[in-house]
Parts: sequence; C-alpha cells; structure tokens
Amino acid sequence: MDSIDKKLLWCLLCDEKFSLADIENGIYYSATGICKECYKKMAKSEQSCFGKKEVYDQSTLECATFCPDRKICPTFAIQKGVGKT
Repeated sequence: MDSIDKKLLWCLLCDEKFSLADIENGIYYSATGICKECYKKMAKSEQSCFGKKEVYDQSTLECATFCPDRKICPTFAIQKGVGKT
C-alpha cells in the first residue's frame, strides 16, 4: 500500500478515515478536517448556513473572516449556483 493511500486523516464530524489520495480527489478537505459527505449534509441542514443562497455572501465579515468553512463554502455555493461571490 502506497503512503498516499494510507488512511491517516479523519473527519472531525463523522470520524471516517481518509488518505492523501482522498484530498487530491476532493473527498476530504484538510484545511478544515471535514469530508465532502459531511459538507453535503451541512448544505441540506436547516441548522447550518453552509453554502445556502439566502445567507452566503463573501463580502460579509461573518463569511469572509469568521466562518471556519470560509475557503470551502464558496466552492459548494458556486457549484450550486447560489450566493454572492
């Protein structure tokens, strides 16, 4: 097994393990320690503002500075064609 395929990283929300290859494939985000599936769940959740049209606005202080997902959220919002960039 190559070192790139060893599952040494884990999602902070679901505890599933991931490899460096998963980062390259966009399945795990090392900047936040959260996997793509958990981000998809956040985007559907009513308790999360993540990637939502009515709340995502990169020009606001909350989105641009304070949000721990500020680097990832725009990617999901843009893919869904929502938000202000």
